[in-house]
Amino acid sequence: MPSAALAPPTPSQALGPAEAPAPTSGPAERPPASATSEPPQKDSSASAPVSTADSLEDEFPTGLSDLPLPAATSPDGPVGDLARAALRPHPDLRITLQDGLEIAPMGATSRPGLVFYPGGNVDPRAYAPLARAWALAGYVVCIPAMPRRLAILAPNRASAVMARHPEVQRWVVGGHSLGGVVASMYAGWHPQRVSGLMLLAAVPGPVVNLSRRALPALSVYGTQDPRVPLLEITTTARRLPPASKLVG
Repeated sequence: MPSAALAPPTPSQALGPAEAPAPTSGPAERPPASATSEPPQKDSSASAPVSTADSLEDEFPTGLSDLPLPAATSPDGPVGDLARAALRPHPDLRITLQDGLEIAPMGATSRPGLVFYPGGNVDPRAYAPLARAWALAGYVVCIPAMPRRLAILAPNRASAVMARHPEVQRWVVGGHSLGGVVASMYAGWHPQRVSGLMLLAAVPGPVVNLSRRALPALSVYGTQDPRVPLLEITTTARRLPPASKLVG
């Protein structure tokens, strides 16, 4: 679980030069060889220019303190106290636990959004500390639940999330580990829907080549992560957009 003392990387850093701290080492799942359950859905306007914007809601459920959190893998361990704390009510946030996790600032003002694909076998609630911090920074943060907890089985889930939030005009997609791989796939398939890409302990998908995309991207990695070695980060970075920033 990320330390509460560290400021998490923000989605806007995928669209700007600000520095971000390196995450702790986390598991990096590999996609299964079988075909995904959702085929790619190409945008009909894929040849149009790509947005490079500068930056990138539902009541809180009652009885949360009695909600059993499963012992699912989180970025650093089982879902635990940090996640529970991050899911507590906040006067400035609206928190939803339905089909995953959504945390957003109060108010109907148009805001940027982030769809974050969870890592393999990771409960979306495990990312609550990060999601809470991002939402307090002004983002509509959506971490959808995945079939069998594998994002590769629902790579286009971001489209349904975006459709639920017409107030969001600019979207960043991102993910942790396997979720980051899938996020990069989505960014490649839907250039007109994505204004930025954020990878946490992840590399672009094996068939993803964004090297000619004018898409701001942020890749945050752990320098001592044995599952996603630095060499793999650096060698696959060539398939990320030229404006990408690597932080480790």
